[in-house]
Amino acid sequence: NNAIENDIPVLGICRGIQIINVALGGSLYQDIDDLYPRPARNHGKKIDDDWHDTTIETDSLLVDILCKSRDKVNSAHHQAIKKIGEGLVVTAQSIEDGIIEAMEYPAKPFVVAVQYHPERMGKDRKKHYPDREYLEHATRLFDAFIGAASDRKNLGFDSKPVK
Repeated sequence: NNAIENDIPVLGICRGIQIINVALGGSLYQDIDDLYPRPARNHGKKIDDDWHDTTIETDSLLVDILCKSRDKVNSAHHQAIKKIGEGLVVTAQSIEDGIIEAMEYPAKPFVVAVQYHPERMGKDRKKHYPDREYLEHATRLFDAFIGAASDRKNLGFDSKPVK
């Protein structure tokens, strides 16, 4: 919460989206297999990721970063966003079951949170991992986050005390 209040760029990944959401007053489905109202598929609770299609809101920072309004992402989670936290907006959802895959806090310079794992996109650990297109997705997302953090530092915000 302090990072968001102080305009420090934030990128939440998997549990990160869940923590950000709950910190801002939202809630979670504690187990999507048992509690999600629609059949949740391809979100995986195992070591190997499942892959599924998502739709990305056209009026979002995420679509600006990725330059596409639909993409395939990886998943390995059993919890999901239920009630959205204050100030957050949903910016991507699983096409098949509607599970929230990304949220942003548009009132802040850079707060992006994703349910999937961009740090594992494009790796060649297993042959089922997709090709360079998915590595580009991850690279664009991390480059945007690094750029936002660098811009903040270059503007002199690095010495701003955190409350």
